[in-house]
Amino acid sequence: MKAKDAMIVWTPRDKEGSPTGGEIDVLDVEDGAKGKDYACWLGRGDARWTDAEPPQRLKMMFSLFHRDIVLRDKIAFEAAHKAFSKIDEYVEVMTSLKTHAQLLAEREHQREAMKSQGASVDKAAKAVRAPVKDVRSKLRRRQPVRPTR
Repeated sequence: MKAKDAMIVWTPRDKEGSPTGGEIDVLDVEDGAKGKDYACWLGRGDARWTDAEPPQRLKMMFSLFHRDIVLRDKIAFEAAHKAFSKIDEYVEVMTSLKTHAQLLAEREHQREAMKSQGASVDKAAKAVRAPVKDVRSKLRRRQPVRPTR
C-alpha cells in the first residue's frame, strides 16, 4: 500500500494492561477499525500525514520508525520492520540501500580500475574516498526531522 493510505498503529511495550503492548501494525483504509486496539497511531486520517508532500512523508515515516517506535516505545526493530514492509515507499528505500559489503566491493573495484590505468595507489584511494566525504559532509549539515504531534 502507499504511505499516504497507510495507518501505522502501535502500543508502547511498557503500556500496562494493554493486550497490544509492544505490538505494531500497518493498516489500510478497510482495516482502520482494528486500529482502535492500539494506543498510538499516525497516518491516514491525520492531516499532517496526508497533506505532506511525498519526501516529507518519507522523512516522517523513518523518523517515526526509529525515534518514536523503536527507541522511545521499545517496539522490537524486527516487528517494526515487518509492519513497515507493507508500505511501498519503505520497501523501495530499503531495497535501494547498498550493504556495507557492496560498498567495499565497489570501492575496491574502483581502486583496481585506477591502478590498471596507471594511477598511483594514493591517487586512487583519494578518488574513491572523495565521494564518501562529500556525502558525509552533506549529512552533517542536515537538521533532524521532527514530526509534530
